[in-house]
This record gives sequence, structure tokens and C-alpha cells, in this order.
Amino acid sequence: MYYIWIIAAVIFLLDRITKLLVISNISLGTSWPVIHNFFYLSHVQNQGAAFGLFAGGTPYFIVFTLVVGCAAALLLRKMISHLTKPIAICLGLIIGGALGNFVDRVYWGYVVDFLNFNLFPFVFNLADSALVVGSFMLAGLMFFGENTKAKKLEMKGTVEAVETVQAPETVEAVETVSVDEEDESGKTSAPAGREDAPTDTDDAAEEEDVSQEEEDIPAEMEASAALH
Repeated sequence: MYYIWIIAAVIFLLDRITKLLVISNISLGTSWPVIHNFFYLSHVQNQGAAFGLFAGGTPYFIVFTLVVGCAAALLLRKMISHLTKPIAICLGLIIGGALGNFVDRVYWGYVVDFLNFNLFPFVFNLADSALVVGSFMLAGLMFFGENTKAKKLEMKGTVEAVETVQAPETVEAVETVSVDEEDESGKTSAPAGREDAPTDTDDAAEEEDVSQEEEDIPAEMEASAALH
């Protein structure tokens, strides 16, 4: 991802420019006050690690930086397509800072430090700042990122478990409602069918009415003949 190389190049160039300005304008071992009793620009030669630690180990730091740099380059080559933007920014800060101090050790045999705060017992430079900030940011992203991923997986498992438990209950509820509706529809249609269908009692009554009418006809004819 190009963010890595852009940020690394910016950090490296700023580190080189500021160190050259300090060497050109501030005598070795002297300081310029920027904020009195708080912040100074000092010219210090550091033959140790970052922030003046492990003084006198310049050759070892050169070898160590080369080994770590080669391993990081191989790892980065495999992972670069999967890196997120925040992680790429962190790696850019780390790479830029490491290159800045590495060039100092190879070219001068020491690292030029110039940022001097009274709050800290050591003097450092922009490369040191980029290394520390990038490392802490990367550690934070990895820690909180893993926690977030674990929480998402846990939530996903909980949701799937709830859905698994609720699915049979939902099916049973739907089947129960369907059976109740069928029973109610059957009860409602049965009386209507009985009202429309003719019964045996009705047929017998109709036959009796017809027979009575046939018996009444001869009687009426006899009565009419007697009158004549």
C-alpha cells in the first residue's frame, strides 16, 4: 500500500533536513531555548539506541537494524495486500524513523539528537518520535482490533444460538395456528351444509301433502254431481 512508502519518505526527509539544520546552526553540546525552562533545541551525538540508551553499541545496532529490516521487508511483501490504512500509516512511521537513524549510524557513526524537553531525561529526534508513535499505535490497533474481532465472533455465535433455539418454537407456533384455523373453518361450514341439504322428514311431509290432494279431488267431484 502506497501509504507506507509516502509516510516513510516524508519522515525520512524531515529527519534528515532537521538534523542537517541542527549540525549547521547549533554547536555540539550547546542548546537554543525555544520555551524557557521547558523546551530546547540541543546538538547531541548519540552513539547508543533511541533516546540515548545503550551508548557505544553503534556496530551492533547497524547489524540488528539490517536483520530486522530484511525480515520486516519479507513479511511486508506477503502481507501488503491485506494491510488496512491505519496499520499502513503505523508501518510508514516505523520504517521512516528506522531509516533515518540507520543512515546516521552508517554515515556518521552516531545519531544526531536535538529535541530536548525538561520533562524527559534524554534528548531525541524526529526519527525516534516516529518510531515510538508508530510502534504504540500499531500495538494499540492490534490489541483493540483483536478484541473487537473476538467480540464480533462472540456476538455472531450468540445470535446463531438464539436463532437455532427460536426456529423450532416458531415452526410449532405456526403449525398450531394453522390447525386452529382449519378446525374453526370446519365448524363454521358444517351447519351451512345441513341447512341447504333436504332431510328425510321434509320428503315424507311433501308426499303426504300430495296424497291428501289426490283424495280430495274425487270427493269434490261427487259433491258437484249431487248438486246437479
